[in-house]
Amino acid sequence: MKEYAIDNILSIVSSALNSKRNNIEEQFIYCIDKSLERFSQKYHFEYDNSCFEQFFVKISQQNDLLSEETLINILKTSVYLKFDKKELIEWLDLIDRVISEEELTILRDYILMKSREHRYLTHAVYPRILTAKPPLPPEEYLDREESRIILDKLRETKKLVLVNGIGGIGKSTVCRRVFHEINNGANDRSLAWVVYNGKNLLDDIKNQLFYPKDGPDWEKRFTIFIEQDIEKDAIIFIDNLNVTEEEEEYLSHLANARCNIVCTSRIEKYSHYEVVPIDYLSEEQCIELFYKYYQREYDEARIRNIVARSGKHTLVLEILGKIGAAENFSLKELENHLIQEGFDLQGIASVENKEDTLIGHLCRTFSLTKLNDVQKRILYCMAILPVQWIPFELKRWLKLQNNYNINYLIKYAWIENSENGYYMHPVIKEVVKRSLDIPNDGILQLLGEIEKEITYKENPDIEKSKLYISFAETILDFLSGVKSPVISQAAYNISMLYGQFGELAAARKYVDLAIELEEEQNNSEVLLASAYNHRGYINYYDFNDKEAEADYLKAYRLRKKLKNQKHIAETTGNLALLYQGMWTELKEEDKQKRSNLLLSAQKYEKKSIQMFEHIFSGTLHPNLASAYNNMAVICYSLKKTEMAIYYYRKAERIRTQLITVIFPDDLSVTYLGLCDSYIQMAEQTNKLSMQLLLYKIALINLNKGLKIRVEEIQKGNQKLDINKMLETQQTLQDKIESLLQANMKTR
Repeated sequence: MKEYAIDNILSIVSSALNSKRNNIEEQFIYCIDKSLERFSQKYHFEYDNSCFEQFFVKISQQNDLLSEETLINILKTSVYLKFDKKELIEWLDLIDRVISEEELTILRDYILMKSREHRYLTHAVYPRILTAKPPLPPEEYLDREESRIILDKLRETKKLVLVNGIGGIGKSTVCRRVFHEINNGANDRSLAWVVYNGKNLLDDIKNQLFYPKDGPDWEKRFTIFIEQDIEKDAIIFIDNLNVTEEEEEYLSHLANARCNIVCTSRIEKYSHYEVVPIDYLSEEQCIELFYKYYQREYDEARIRNIVARSGKHTLVLEILGKIGAAENFSLKELENHLIQEGFDLQGIASVENKEDTLIGHLCRTFSLTKLNDVQKRILYCMAILPVQWIPFELKRWLKLQNNYNINYLIKYAWIENSENGYYMHPVIKEVVKRSLDIPNDGILQLLGEIEKEITYKENPDIEKSKLYISFAETILDFLSGVKSPVISQAAYNISMLYGQFGELAAARKYVDLAIELEEEQNNSEVLLASAYNHRGYINYYDFNDKEAEADYLKAYRLRKKLKNQKHIAETTGNLALLYQGMWTELKEEDKQKRSNLLLSAQKYEKKSIQMFEHIFSGTLHPNLASAYNNMAVICYSLKKTEMAIYYYRKAERIRTQLITVIFPDDLSVTYLGLCDSYIQMAEQTNKLSMQLLLYKIALINLNKGLKIRVEEIQKGNQKLDINKMLETQQTLQDKIESLLQANMKTR
């Protein structure tokens, strides 16, 4: 704004506030005005046009508009408010909200363009379904008016919808139905289904959304994603969000979302959210629902009495119908049983009281005395796992020989099943936790089985791996403070997967836990060596070179002691890549140090290749491909371009043939290396025709790598960045075009 003279500013302000806001200046002025107006309402200071004009004159005279110190000083003198960093952050949040709500896209894009750390967002690629899909409601689902109301709210572009009601009334079922209706429809709206697990909404989004979530600024990047970069008609469903806005601070960020947010909650109201209450079914619908599960005899008067005692509660009707059928109760016997147990939910007004009363009633209704030890074990394991469908592998994890015990629990309404696996309702989870003592040893056995599911693989199933990680993390939270070899192994496996997905902060958290436990308990030197090696990898990619070297050397010494040649070769190769990376960080004048580092890198990598070639004699293996790829990187740094291409081609041959078992982006990395090598070769020749040919070959390899990476991002691997590749692609296209024109002129 500084290019405008002060005497023109007030006319610009007046024009902008009354215009259609079609350019950057108008949108900037409008945004500042609206955000300050909202800020004044919160802090009760007088705000009018003269106040804004004074503010804008001051800000227009500054060189650095986004400096915290500049903004704080101007605001202090403009609005005469005790103003510090906390208030500044609140005001900046209001700016973000105005940009989103008022669709100030020119201003949004300008900010993104000017902010170098977020430039990659302009090229971001995301899958249409941003999380695992929720299961379809069961076949006996009753059509409910609320489904249409939610869809109507979304069509009216109401961005924030709160689906409210007591636990078990059917909130999640209605929203799952809406999710699948939209997904199966003609449009291509992006959808996400996030299950809130009761502790931290941001962590749940982090674990479940296919989005790159690593580094100290990931929260900031994610905020920009949902407020500015996500598709406008996308919908993020958040299930089971039973906390207030004061208890869950991330809700305030969601209020700024550019897309639609639909929350299911027992809480009755959130600021900025349109409320769709899930009401009780009509008496006739309740009778129909109960009889679908009971189906023994029909006595409308007695069923109405049972419906009344259920409080017309959907989950309770299902439970009573199933228990009545399982026990072969007549309707009279079932009614008498409820009277005897003092079961009566009608007439209790508040959601909070009814919630507690409901769980208390169900604790008396579910009979634990009839359950055997296996059935109790199934229940307490299900109760501590996340609120989502648990796959059929649960039978194997619990070493069940047949379906008898699971079917018994299904019959008596403790759990339900579908083609997606097994599910325990959050209300019933609370019943189990109140009714059963949950032993650590039983949960450790479950963790031991899940730990096997997340053992390192070259090409893991991303969606399934993230699901199993969420199970393991929940169990580790439950076992906090417990020490066991199973815990350190599970922590290591989780860290390895997070490392593959590029989520280095989470990877570091769990590898640190594994190392801490193993150093303290001395369970397995093999695991400790692997954990040191993996932490070295994390430090390497976090540019903590000295820490990486220390961890790699610890791993190297332990692995030499254990005499596992494959592991020694792996760490040797890692040291080589580290020294090559350290070489790139040194200044040009440190010639001797740079030379020593590259020679060390070359020496270690040569050892690694020799060992792997001996171990895998005549066979293809991903580790050998990695060794060749690493040597190619070192040769490239030494400007031995032809040798770099030679080793990249050896890596390419193996990775192409093993594409179904390796992580596909490994091949993309090889293609990117080939691209860089051919560019380097082109820059080493003055012959225009040769340059043209080499740039074309570089572009071919780049496009191969780019295609793989985009496909992987669309599958859900959001660690991958294509911004640099797209920039290189444009540079190569420009160079090729320029050389073609030069060749034509010489003719």
